[in-house]
Amino acid sequence: MRTRRVFLVTSVVAVTACGITAIGEMGEPTRDVGDAEAGLPFLPPDGNVPDRQDVGDGGADGDTFDAQGRCLEVCDAGTCDAGTCSIDCSLAAACTTRVVCPPGVPCAVSCAGAASCALGVDCAEAGACNVECSGAGACSNQNVECGGSTCNVTCNGSATCMQGVACDAGACNIRCSGDTSCQNQPVTCNASTCNVQCGTDAGGGSGKESCGASVVCNALTACNVVCSSDNTCKNGLVQATAPATDVKCLDNNACALGVAVAGKDASVTCRKNGACGPVIYCDAGNCTAACAAPENPTTQLCCAAGSGCVLDASACDPAKFVTGCP
Repeated sequence: MRTRRVFLVTSVVAVTACGITAIGEMGEPTRDVGDAEAGLPFLPPDGNVPDRQDVGDGGADGDTFDAQGRCLEVCDAGTCDAGTCSIDCSLAAACTTRVVCPPGVPCAVSCAGAASCALGVDCAEAGACNVECSGAGACSNQNVECGGSTCNVTCNGSATCMQGVACDAGACNIRCSGDTSCQNQPVTCNASTCNVQCGTDAGGGSGKESCGASVVCNALTACNVVCSSDNTCKNGLVQATAPATDVKCLDNNACALGVAVAGKDASVTCRKNGACGPVIYCDAGNCTAACAAPENPTTQLCCAAGSGCVLDASACDPAKFVTGCP
């Protein structure tokens, strides 16, 4: 049975405000797999193949071959490229069973065909993950699950990743940018660092209604959540708990049921009608709530007892500031 890390939320938090900017582009996948050409081992003059422990001790070329060799041992469902197990589901309705990445090696999965990877992707035991669900309806009937040192998941086709994304990696970068992507189940991140974007940088109708069941982030270092298009993150409380948390609800009805943040330093920004919902709960050492035009007049900042909260009075209604909330 696979053991997963779970970070317990010890307090509920939330803050009310109106948002400012969208986050920038997420980083590209990180792979430590070497850069030499892959291929069969070179046979020495005596015809003896060196032991595995001897391969990889002589510098970069040896290390690259060792990564490729490990990949070849376990990558039954795909092909190996410089130590990464690449699984191609680019045809329509390809990969009808759940795609499972092999353990201990980097894995890259492309679900570019319409309705491909219908039962989702399990990349939880891989060394690192890069999963792209770009075909219409791809990865739709079960979730995408990933782990390893770095996990990058992109759900940029219409109605992709409908059962959500669950990331338990060292660093998680999740982007649900297709219309109604990541719709039915929450996007959850239990990692060291979590970056989650629902919708697109352009906002408005592009990427609308993504992350419909909202986002739950519990991170050891930082949670960065952006709900940047119309009706994103709207059917559940957006929750973020980490030493550093930053939640942005930037378009019409984004985060419509509210936001709860907790940790050491937390900030929430809200923008446009209905953003941030009725209330933002904040239970952190330092809380900052900010509003960007047009101001949302209905959202209330609720600051937990003992928290240091600041409401941006230049744009937010001071009457919406409340302390001692449960």
